[in-house]
Amino acid sequence: MLILTVNEKMLLFSRLNEIRAVYFDKPYYHAAPPISYPLIIAPANLHFVAKHKQVYWSDSQSGDTKRASISNNTLETLIDSGKIYMLVLTIVTFYSYD
Repeated sequence: MLILTVNEKMLLFSRLNEIRAVYFDKPYYHAAPPISYPLIIAPANLHFVAKHKQVYWSDSQSGDTKRASISNNTLETLIDSGKIYMLVLTIVTFYSYD
């Protein structure tokens, strides 16, 4: 049995209208296709789940919470409303780990 382990080091960052992933040791090479406008406006609070290769963020202008896969260009809106729902999501997440 052959077990293959992929250990990629990448830097995930955002700026206005864009989220990018670049290789840590080769910063001029994309580790994933950039996610940009009109899909996102002002990304904030980035979270990356390496097991599923997904990035989560909240959009500070629209109040939406979104998820995208870095291996393909799929994007989902998880919460499509104001900031009160983000607070509820945080409380539910906090109590689900107990």
